[in-house]
Amino acid sequence: MSNTASLRKTERAPLSAAFTREGVATAIAALLFTVIMVSFRPFQPGGAELTGQGGDIVNQLGFGSLGAMSIFSLMAFADPRVVRSLLSPSWVLMLGFFFLSVVLSTDPPSAMRAASFTLIGILTMATILVLPRDAEAFSKVIIFTAVVVMGLSYLGLIVFPHEAMHTADSQEPEHAGLWRGVFTHKNIAGPIMACLSFAGLYLYRRGQRYWGAGIFFAAMIFMLHTGSKTTAGLVPFSI
Repeated sequence: MSNTASLRKTERAPLSAAFTREGVATAIAALLFTVIMVSFRPFQPGGAELTGQGGDIVNQLGFGSLGAMSIFSLMAFADPRVVRSLLSPSWVLMLGFFFLSVVLSTDPPSAMRAASFTLIGILTMATILVLPRDAEAFSKVIIFTAVVVMGLSYLGLIVFPHEAMHTADSQEPEHAGLWRGVFTHKNIAGPIMACLSFAGLYLYRRGQRYWGAGIFFAAMIFMLHTGSKTTAGLVPFSI
């Protein structure tokens, strides 16, 4: 009887762990990482005209939400000491030059709009790195993001082949048949898949061999089908 009760308690432990402070922080980091990788317009070919006079409202609302969620997560879940470490002189200097380039640009309003997206991207990536409390939590973030990004990209080849692959009637017909997945271009998909293959190696060396090997081979296969020659040539040296 006691053994059965102990077993049930052990089985409930992973589920209850997901709703702890650390578990919620890890889940938020995984969500942020996945969204910023997939973007708010997946399967959208590069060069498509989406913006009007006021810009792309989907990206504006999406990135605004990412920024708000990142700030909230840093305040609610991150270690304050780690957050304070981000306010280093080097970061302040970099941001100073960043805003100076905006002020000195030929079109400050447009430059400021682009700069705001960049700042939100920096803030989001910093949040993704700060929220996981240890290497195990960070590994979970990588696994979730890699599975979603590659899963959608492979699924797109079946469900949305004209969007997930370059076609002969696109702006670059010479790339017809090359894979791009959820991304706008093969030259974006290739480097990202290469990075995911490195993530697979990291997971493998941390002892998560099945996840690591699966992510590595799935990413490498996709990368080779993007036709990104520079990426394919550099990956073996990087490994």
